[in-house]
Order: sequence, then structure tokens, then C-alpha cells
Amino acid sequence: MKSNDTPSPPHPTRILVVDIDTETQEAIARPLQQRGHQVELSEDFGAIAQCGRRGFDLLVVAPQTRRRRGPDPWVQLRQLRDSGASPPVLVLLTASHAADRAVALELGADAVLDKPFHPGELRARVHALLRRARPGAVSSASAVRFGDWALEPDSRTLVAPTGLQVPLSEAECALLQAFLEHPRSTLNRQQLLDMARGQGVQQLDRSIDLLVSRLRHKLDDDPRAPRLIHTVRGIGYLFHALADPSTAGGGLASEDSLATPRPTT
Repeated sequence: MKSNDTPSPPHPTRILVVDIDTETQEAIARPLQQRGHQVELSEDFGAIAQCGRRGFDLLVVAPQTRRRRGPDPWVQLRQLRDSGASPPVLVLLTASHAADRAVALELGADAVLDKPFHPGELRARVHALLRRARPGAVSSASAVRFGDWALEPDSRTLVAPTGLQVPLSEAECALLQAFLEHPRSTLNRQQLLDMARGQGVQQLDRSIDLLVSRLRHKLDDDPRAPRLIHTVRGIGYLFHALADPSTAGGGLASEDSLATPRPTT
């Protein structure tokens, strides 16, 4: 009897699996290939940063943090994210702790799965990530608009003024939602962490500054001349755009609001 835990993809998707353990590679590839995905296996962590350029739809990677030779998988993952458009990333960790999962999210993982894993759970995670990244997945009815941008919380997708869809990690989406709920309010780092966790993120990035940097990059917001996320020296950050679903392009606050930022307690 055929399992119906996840549907087969309408078109074959290309998935890159990077793991130095060949047995784990096969354990990952087998259930995905059974659902019609095209899976390429690699033991070279150097392939991570090139994943987007090579046209893969998803990256599954099991970083080995104690390796002394070869490319650092975490550095490669950060380079992949810094390159701009990149596929969703599923990181596999062995008996991970909260700190390990936080590091994975901090460096750009969209989801984390512990090893050993059940094949059905692997397929479900992969299916969810591919669904969020699928073109046209953003629904304008549920999108939250701010300025010329829009956020689709359910699919964790940004829609740029040009129409380009930019996937967000769980932590990035939670941070942006926290900003949208408190526009033109100066928030310190601990407040941002607490608010983002309230969006459903259990283990958020240890460094809020790195998370802000990643979000700025995806919003094309130059930190030297920011339009949206402003640094309030010695305190934290101020989000300069108002969420206004009813006014297309009209949600930006005035420049005067920056002169006297309103703190939140």
C-alpha cells in the first residue's frame, strides 16, 4: 500500500544532500527519491555555497563541526545565504541541544531535524520547505504590507517591490513580525528576542545583531543609510515602516519620526 503522508511533487525537484557519512546519505536519498525528487549526493562541504548557483531547489546538510580539514560547513552556509537568492536549507544534527539548533538557525537554516530521523518526518519537512519556496505561494489576501514590501507569514516569504519572492528563515520571519507589531518604537535586543519567541520560535538566535543584519540584507536595507531598520545607538533598533494592508506603498513613516524615537517599556 502506498503511503500518503506527503504527496509526490508535480514536477521533479532537485535536492542536494551534503553529508560525509555515506550511509546517512542513502537514508536521506531513498525516501526522497521514492517521492519523485531528483537527489544528488555529495561529501564535499564546499558544494554548499554553490548550491543556489547550480539550480538546486533544496539543500539538506549534516554539518560536522569537529572536522579539522576541508571547508567549514557553517562558513559555507553563511556564504550561501549572503549570495542572495538561495534554496531552503534543512540542517540535520545528531542529538542536538538548544544551543546547536540556535546556531543552525542563526547561520541560515530554515529548519532543523535531529538524527536519527523517521523517513516520514524527513519527507514532511522537505515537502513543507518546498511548498513555502514554490513560486506563487504568496497569497496577497494574507500578506502584511509595509511600504513597498509585503510579508506572507504562513509561507515565511517576503515580496519585494519588484515582485521577487524572498524566503525567510523562521527566526528572520519572527523578528520581522515583531518589528511590524511595534513600528517607530525603539526596542532593545532583549525585547526583540522575547517578542520573536512569542511568535512561536522556541530557540531563537543568540545574536540579535546578526539576525538584524540578515534581515536587512533580504530587505535591501543598507545599514549605512537605512530606510527600514535603524540602529539606535546604545539601545537597540527602530523599525521605520508602518504595516498598512489597505494602503499600497503608503506605509512608510515620515523622517520626522526618527528625531524622537518612542521607547517601549
